[in-house]
Amino acid sequence: KGKEGGQSPGFGCSLVAETVGGALLSAESCARSGGELPEDVAVRAALQLLWEIGEGGCVDSSHQSMVMIMMSLCPEDV
Repeated sequence: KGKEGGQSPGFGCSLVAETVGGALLSAESCARSGGELPEDVAVRAALQLLWEIGEGGCVDSSHQSMVMIMMSLCPEDV
């Protein structure tokens, strides 16, 4: 709290799930302005992670653009 907490303007929640194949899927949520409860932030992050898992991919939606850039920059024979 206060000075001991670094005068942080808010808080958030990051969740990671590992698939059977070893892929890591992540989701995160930050508190919205207006005094949102920590439980609401956690529920939103959990629902987002469940959505990511339900999509069944090997790269979560927040990292797909980075993977596409790396794929386009690598040589064709890799």
